[in-house]
Amino acid sequence: QEESFLQHILSIAIVALMSTENETTSPAAGDDKTGNNAGSNQRSGNKNKNKQKKQNHQHNTAGSSFKGAIPELGAITIGDTPSQTNGYFVTVDRAIRNRIGREMHELSLKSLEGGELAKPEEYQAKMVDGSFENEMEKMKYEINYKENLRIEGLVKKELFQIFHIYIGQCSDQVKASLKEHADYEEMVTSKNVFLLRPMLKNLTVGFNETK
Repeated sequence: QEESFLQHILSIAIVALMSTENETTSPAAGDDKTGNNAGSNQRSGNKNKNKQKKQNHQHNTAGSSFKGAIPELGAITIGDTPSQTNGYFVTVDRAIRNRIGREMHELSLKSLEGGELAKPEEYQAKMVDGSFENEMEKMKYEINYKENLRIEGLVKKELFQIFHIYIGQCSDQVKASLKEHADYEEMVTSKNVFLLRPMLKNLTVGFNETK
């Protein structure tokens, strides 16, 4: 009888243990519903984000059929004759340079107006018999050298972008005329804005300023 009693107690304990495990591992009906709602809300949020991205892209590209368009100029392009949609080179050029001055590195504008890559000033380290005066001077020079390389790379990248801005603001007639220039292939291959800008000056009428 004692053995039977112990087996009975053990059975009750096993049943109680299994019941406890089920309560801790099985989600309640309310919890499951909450999880489903959370997943539904996340999917809905993702759809709204994708929709907003698409709308923003459409807004940014609407009315701009050419690459690198200047917003403040609207549909005005560099044309060989002035009209409602074609402006003199000087008008568009001034707007482009104003934008560069606001949004890009100062050396990018200086390069454009100077007709060649403008480089940052080098640190003039103190030297003694061809060697740095001390370790501090060497460190200053090396830091400045690395920073100048970074700036030079940035300016080159921005000049590449500026090239596309000018091309983007050209009318179809001007783009066709550019192809007749002797340096056209070199200009297009290297994306050289220093070659492009003088070409545009010579192709368009009404340019009566030096810059």
